[in-house]
Amino acid sequence: MDEVAHEESNPTQQVKITGAMLAREASRMEAGLQQDNNADPEGQGEIDGTNLQDEDSGNSELSEGVAGDDLKLPSWTDPPTGVVPAVLREIARESGDSEEEVAMLEEGALQAPSWREHAHEWEELDVDVEVLFGNDPGSDTFASDVSVSGTSASEQVDEAVSDHAKRASGDQPGDQLKDNEPVSSSGKRYAHEALSRSGRKGSRNLVVAIASGLAIGGLALLSLYLGPLPAVILCSVLVLLASMECYATLRRAHRHPITLIGLLGSLATIIASYNAGLAGLAVAASITFAFTGIWLVLVPRARIKPVTRASSTIFGFLWVGVLGSYAALLLNPATFPHRHGVAFLLGAIIATVAADVGAYVVGSLYGRHKMAPVISPNKSWEGYAGAVVASVGISAGVLPMVSPWTLYSAILLGVVVAVSSPLGDLVESMVKRELGVKDMGFMLPGHGGVLDRIDGLLFALPATFFLVSIIKI
Repeated sequence: MDEVAHEESNPTQQVKITGAMLAREASRMEAGLQQDNNADPEGQGEIDGTNLQDEDSGNSELSEGVAGDDLKLPSWTDPPTGVVPAVLREIARESGDSEEEVAMLEEGALQAPSWREHAHEWEELDVDVEVLFGNDPGSDTFASDVSVSGTSASEQVDEAVSDHAKRASGDQPGDQLKDNEPVSSSGKRYAHEALSRSGRKGSRNLVVAIASGLAIGGLALLSLYLGPLPAVILCSVLVLLASMECYATLRRAHRHPITLIGLLGSLATIIASYNAGLAGLAVAASITFAFTGIWLVLVPRARIKPVTRASSTIFGFLWVGVLGSYAALLLNPATFPHRHGVAFLLGAIIATVAADVGAYVVGSLYGRHKMAPVISPNKSWEGYAGAVVASVGISAGVLPMVSPWTLYSAILLGVVVAVSSPLGDLVESMVKRELGVKDMGFMLPGHGGVLDRIDGLLFALPATFFLVSIIKI
């Protein structure tokens, strides 16, 4: 009795559920009995329909010899029930959550945890950085520190750390930290741990990006110089790497693509396009579509969410595999003999790179008017104007020196690529925003993934192919 009195006097002890009470509840559930909860409409004193008795009744039941060891817990291998405990529902209501939010909690319609396996995946944080410092999102302090949309997670953390350091030291008059305002040192530590995992702070390393870009460009020029076959082999490797990045990102976003079908279909489409032209591309694409459906029918595991699996598989195949196969169509010796296809592919690459560089330089210096703020906040109309000027100017200045390009056809190519290449950038930005990623991969230092580098070229390749086919250079 002394122990009971001591436990009741403990201010930290709020509710005590004894093993006997749990055993009694388990027995009631096994017997299929249901307790009438109408006597307590407000749910006070109940947890999942079980009336919480006082300590005296609980101890009296213990004295009756009911053993808590008889309680049978479910095996860890059993599937989750998905039932939200009543305690959590009551806590949600007491916290001021609406009934709709409570219903979402019960239905499990909450954001799934993010799995971060690689360094680049830490560039985007899933939480507001001010929360890491203990600020209340509803307070004025939090509202004043919210960063502009489009700022990277690294920049947000840096700005938040700097701001709190100034306010703590009193460098900002009238904005010092209050005595009761929490500044979590653990929040700073966790934020900087995230930054250290990302391996980079702020924007990309421009020197590394230029170096890796020059290396890739040199490899591309070497393959084109060696002829159509080495060039199509390099194109096949790049398309397969980009497809792998695309399907890996879709898997992490729980879209469940059939990666094997997508990769084999992309490779088959490139080979067929190089050997049989547009007819080969159509046949390979049709076979890929058919095998996607066959896989879904024959493989039992693939029948889970078949529409999601099929749509994500075909989307990756069309976006990367089919559009990338237009490089093989340009290199097809039967369609464009005398190495003219090599010159056409070179023209598409030069015009696309010029558009990217022009957009980056002009947009960084003079970008003011957002081009697509919802899809890609960093793109501006000033940057697009720079892309058009650079694409047309570089194409007109360089390509006429490469047979069979002429000044007229080079200008047309610059205009066509200036329209198609930014569309490819916007499409990838839209996909990444939907999937919640910053980069599609991390293979190229300073650039992200292969798909991040060839996104504009994927749209420029078919535009170049149909241009040279129409004007018949």
